[in-house]
Amino acid sequence: MKILIADNSYRSLWHFRGSLLRRLVDEGHEVTLVAPPDAGVMRPEETGCRYIPFPFSPRKLDPLENGGLFFRYLAVLRRVRPDVFIGYTIKPNIFGSLACRLLGIPTINVIPGRGRAYERDDWLQKLVSALYRLALKGSHRVLFLNPDDLDMFVSRGIVSGETGTYLPGEGIDLQHYGYEALPDAENGPFRFLFIGRMLKTKGAIEFVFAAQHFKRRRPEVVFQLLGECCDDDSAYIPCRELRKWHAEGIIEYLGVTEDVRPIMRDASCIVLPTFYPEGLPRVLLEGAAMGRPLIASDWPGCREIIKNEESGFLCKPRDIMDLVRQMERMLQLSQQERCRMGRKGREIVEQKFDEEMVLARYMEALAEIRGSGIA
Repeated sequence: MKILIADNSYRSLWHFRGSLLRRLVDEGHEVTLVAPPDAGVMRPEETGCRYIPFPFSPRKLDPLENGGLFFRYLAVLRRVRPDVFIGYTIKPNIFGSLACRLLGIPTINVIPGRGRAYERDDWLQKLVSALYRLALKGSHRVLFLNPDDLDMFVSRGIVSGETGTYLPGEGIDLQHYGYEALPDAENGPFRFLFIGRMLKTKGAIEFVFAAQHFKRRRPEVVFQLLGECCDDDSAYIPCRELRKWHAEGIIEYLGVTEDVRPIMRDASCIVLPTFYPEGLPRVLLEGAAMGRPLIASDWPGCREIIKNEESGFLCKPRDIMDLVRQMERMLQLSQQERCRMGRKGREIVEQKFDEEMVLARYMEALAEIRGSGIA
């Protein structure tokens, strides 16, 4: 089959969906990737996939740009003529799927998270819901990375109960992210680790504020941040600020890496105090797979991985002092108790989020389309 996959980032396609892309290529499918160019983790010529750069801003609300996306997807789809369209994130799912409906191309949509629009009760939420309802009406399958989002979309009539399906995250390679013994915090520094883009809405700034709080009383505790920063986007913590805090000894900014495992191996606890619900945060899956206790905001998605007080602690969203309290609780646990949390997290991932289970769902959806004769 000819499959066109659209996302809001080329890097995200390979970081989050690389196993799916490799499986599709290995099974003989002709795969075309359509996404904005960025620092991709794989060069197109190495992947067996065709790549078409498709620039747009994932967060920009410009009506002219967004309206033009429909016609741009229409042009790409006419050029590629795929048998199936797989869309990720809000703009590809809406504008790409609308173009597919016009051309009669079957679609599989993946909703990684409900998005910030659903934390508001205003015109934007109503507009997004209306566009989703229109775009997803003709989808063969709509996959949700957590059951809360699935229930919300079904209850609001955006998708039907027959079309919407729970997908247990993007899946994780349990061999690649193997279980690692927890560092002995009794004989070395305790390291809290934040991994992700340095977006303020990801809770990176709260993590830094927590570090400032602890440094006054527990200067031996280490706070590390790993991920992309940006001086030219107000949504990010500026790189210059991170370098300043690093120089002052408040945090350790580790920059960017293609392989998080060596840094996770040295971490005592993974922290993600995100402001908004996420589909299923990849960093929590990776941390749990490697046996690290977790702290994250009490949101759908995070709750799928963290069983509170069993594999980690959930903190109140956007509440710095509750984040500090949960970190303090983690520090007060014995090494044995933290190891028990790490083992529980690994057990949860093994039972629910093995990538083979996730890949099987995709293959089933593609087989349904092929078997129905609509592709």
